[in-house]
Amino acid sequence: MTSYNVCYTKLLRRRYFTCNISHLGIDEKWPGLKTAIAVETISSTPRSTITADWRYYITSHSAKNSDLVNYVRNHWNIENKLHWVLDVQMKEDDDLKAERKSAQSFATLRRIALNIARVKDQTPKRSVRRKMMCAAWNEDNLLKLLT
Repeated sequence: MTSYNVCYTKLLRRRYFTCNISHLGIDEKWPGLKTAIAVETISSTPRSTITADWRYYITSHSAKNSDLVNYVRNHWNIENKLHWVLDVQMKEDDDLKAERKSAQSFATLRRIALNIARVKDQTPKRSVRRKMMCAAWNEDNLLKLLT
């Protein structure tokens, strides 16, 4: 399974390799484990800089499942849609709370605030950061989001 993506700045090639590993007997740690996936990503820039990267995944799906490529690609949607936004817009990685309960509570509050801002503020082309700032600067905007 090979896929090609052509970007404006570089050429990207991904190859996916699957291997049935259900016979290895590692079900004790990972019940239902069936397949290991290796993804080779080769990219080149216009200046002929070529880089290669390998990533590995394990899954409970069959090695012959044709949707494995989509599962691997969609895995990064979580990172791009939630974790990246929380880190960049809300500086979550810079938060150094020592007590575990308070860290969990604030992480939950950040996710709630992010979801409210995304769902309630439907202003086109307004970033999440801008939505949060508008709510902080104007009480009417804040109340509009919270009701």
